[in-house]
Amino acid sequence: MLLVTGLMYTLALRPRVVADGAGLTVVNPFRVHRIPWRLITSVDTAEWVRVRYRAGADDKILHCWALYVSGRARRKIARGPSRPRRRLLAGGFGAPVAENSRLPEEARHLASLPMAQAVATRLDARAGRERARAGGSGQGPGPAALVLLVVVLA
Repeated sequence: MLLVTGLMYTLALRPRVVADGAGLTVVNPFRVHRIPWRLITSVDTAEWVRVRYRAGADDKILHCWALYVSGRARRKIARGPSRPRRRLLAGGFGAPVAENSRLPEEARHLASLPMAQAVATRLDARAGRERARAGGSGQGPGPAALVLLVVVLA
């Protein structure tokens, strides 16, 4: 019983993704990864949500166990955006649902996506904003910072 409980916790309850001001924390069953926003190059989906990031001179891919993309959701993503459905009564006879919604355009778009794809889209947008705000490409300190370091240490 204790073994089954430990496996259930490790494989089902422990995995999570936490985004904060400093970066992204991905907790997989057996390892915790902490990636600063400036190192993240993109976030997309495959079987899992994937975080692509720079680690030194290499590009690495981190799979997030907490954000699984089912086969049905992958087919929906591959089909692309769906046409708005028509309702008979709400909002007028045959009016598209999207036109009657009070949600902003971005919220309507995210609501039409599978959950994991919507999370990946939001994380990718945030990583882009944080990289732009930091003014870096994730390559490390610029030449001016290195010169300053040499002058201070000399």
